[in-house]
Amino acid sequence: ITRYSSQDWWRVLKELPSSAVLVRIAPRMAANVVVATLVAWLRVAGLLRLSFPALPHQLAGAFLGLLVTFRTNSAYARFWEARIIWGGIMNTCRSLAINAKVWISPRSPGAARRFCEALVQYPTAVMHQCRGANFGGPADVCQQMQVELHSAALPSSWLGPGLHELQLAEQARHVDKLVDATGALNRIIKTPLPLAYSRHASRFLTLWCATLPFAMAGAGAA
Repeated sequence: ITRYSSQDWWRVLKELPSSAVLVRIAPRMAANVVVATLVAWLRVAGLLRLSFPALPHQLAGAFLGLLVTFRTNSAYARFWEARIIWGGIMNTCRSLAINAKVWISPRSPGAARRFCEALVQYPTAVMHQCRGANFGGPADVCQQMQVELHSAALPSSWLGPGLHELQLAEQARHVDKLVDATGALNRIIKTPLPLAYSRHASRFLTLWCATLPFAMAGAGAA
């Protein structure tokens, strides 16, 4: 995980032109700069007298701040939920790997090897699912792990399930946890912010930035 340090300020500043966020908002920023420059030039040249009172624009800015804050909090909540799910995936994968070595490998080395291979593929499959790439789904990988657990089970006896079978059943429940984690991540991916809210905030922000030069001109004239 990339962490920011106060010592990285110069490197972060140099990487500003290649920022993914800056690339996404560059067209809108350029449009705002063009409008502000044009308004300033026309006022200096005496060709534009239009201006807006600053007070209504300040009040609108307060409401805009609430909208942006809500959007930021929603984005962080989604990030934190995904981080908790990923932490659970890491713990479950470690537990499955340890138990495969202890309980499956001594009696069925081939099944243990195939099980661990599928387990290694699971995080990669989750990554591709989150990025929307065409790749084997995590659910398919979990199904393969269940198949290997079934093949490693001993034939049932009249004495009932032994410790080995009980441990395999516990591993099957851990694989089910990975299936649940896959569904939880898919819920985050498929449930973005409501479209109406996103459009409302975007239009409000665009109009506010476009009229800001006229409000500043009015404040300067006052």
